Amino acid sequence: MAGGTPLEQRYGRTPGPPRSRTWWRSVLGGFVLVGLVWAGGIGLHEARTPIRWQDGTFTALDAGHGRLRFVVSTDAGRQAVCTVRVFNRGLTEVGRIDVPVGPSTQSSFTVTATVPTFELGSSGIVRACAMR
Repeated sequence: MAGGTPLEQRYGRTPGPPRSRTWWRSVLGGFVLVGLVWAGGIGLHEARTPIRWQDGTFTALDAGHGRLRFVVSTDAGRQAVCTVRVFNRGLTEVGRIDVPVGPSTQSSFTVTATVPTFELGSSGIVRACAMR
């Protein structure tokens, strides 16, 4: 045993991983790579169709309803869904609704959402908007 590292000279060479393990690692790496490419493609698609919103004014109509007016900005002719949340004075959510918005001929337009609540609301926000 003239060649090799001092550890190999002292203890001998250790066998490498079995070929089947190497093959499975390659397959798993391929699946991970395909998944990353797929996720990147979805991210690029969503980046091309941006949607933005700006919270507006909230009005408590009664103990069972609140109204939020907000502005949505997206490409003209696109449809989206926005989730609107209403909170009481203790910041507990007392109502939520998904509101379809668009299509519109303008890139920015005002949306009015009437949200059913189970008690009097004091504020409202748009949680998120997503393209349809």
